[in-house]
Amino acid sequence: MKSKKLYYRVVGGLVVLLGAAYVLLGFYATSAGTLLMKQGRQVEDSVYHWDSGKPLLIMNKDGSTGCTVVPQHGEQRSLSTYGTVYRDSVKTFDPWFSGSADVTCGKDVRVYTGTPLELWKWTHLRTRVIISIVAILSPFALAVLVDVLFLDKRKRAEAAA
Repeated sequence: MKSKKLYYRVVGGLVVLLGAAYVLLGFYATSAGTLLMKQGRQVEDSVYHWDSGKPLLIMNKDGSTGCTVVPQHGEQRSLSTYGTVYRDSVKTFDPWFSGSADVTCGKDVRVYTGTPLELWKWTHLRTRVIISIVAILSPFALAVLVDVLFLDKRKRAEAAA
């Protein structure tokens, strides 16, 4: 009986640690983007340098926003997060230019590209969140399955003997 308690404590502890790590990763991913505007004022470096070859995600918590992209090689474009399906105004854009571009926005926004963008996707997109929760809970489910299939079988065999 003691080994069963210890077994569940170890597995439960693992699930709690994985869950805590995922929550911390979510907090980090949310703040890992570059803040361009805050409360209607430009921050110190209000121009984001976007390297081509990497998608760019623009997030605004206060409705849609417009950003201007001025590339070194390519046409200047205005990007908008209008019409997104997320609770925040979020939209991903693929580069149409070569080299790099300067991005400026008119509202409080955070921009993500590269690793921060991938972290944001893993902690905010619904299907990936579900996959992560399943991955976190799978050790506990496996522990219960092992307990039901093997440990209870051993108890029954010992009781019958």
